[in-house]
Amino acid sequence: MDEVLLNRREDSERLKNLSTTLSYKMEAKGKDRDEIAFFAKFVLCSNNESLPVIIDPGETRYWVRKIHRLESDDTNFLQKLTAEIPAFLYFLQHRELTTRQESRMWFSPKLTETSALLRIIRCNRGKHEVEVMELIREIMDNVGTDRFSFCLNDLLNLLNLSGVKIEKHHLRRIITESWKLTPAPNGLTYTTYQFDYNKECRFAPVRRVGRFYTVSRTLLDEL
Repeated sequence: MDEVLLNRREDSERLKNLSTTLSYKMEAKGKDRDEIAFFAKFVLCSNNESLPVIIDPGETRYWVRKIHRLESDDTNFLQKLTAEIPAFLYFLQHRELTTRQESRMWFSPKLTETSALLRIIRCNRGKHEVEVMELIREIMDNVGTDRFSFCLNDLLNLLNLSGVKIEKHHLRRIITESWKLTPAPNGLTYTTYQFDYNKECRFAPVRRVGRFYTVSRTLLDEL
């Protein structure tokens, strides 16, 4: 598929289903629907590096690679590729596999996790989630820390003062469902940060008590 732009959830779900299904119901015009064996691999090509298709965190059905431009133009490039087909087929038939089957898509998910894939996943995140991540990163960078502790009300106040309007239940869903964070088991003392424009770093530490969450810079980079 060339120049792909599948930005609807239905397109993504259909691709995911077809990439792992063993059978498919086909219906020709004027004939009854028939179930047939199905095997296919999809190659999606796009110049859109950020959002060619919707890919959710934890998705293992995609292997995304950034293909660099040719260093020089070759007007006979297509003819050369065509001439290589017999040799390529011979290679596929006689090659020795260097990996073993470790998932339903054969490869271990870690082998197909690329920077291009992570870029698409990050771009698929909702606007509010991106705003929360950027605010926390800003706090970490300004105060020089790799961990940030907070209760939901702390983060809500910071977001409101930054001009980001978000409901508390939506913020809770991001923290607990998307980021998989769990609060402290009991009300404990923690250090969080609030805006202080009298300071050069714009944030001042404040001690509070509550069932707080803690997010690390490493987790934000992996999201």
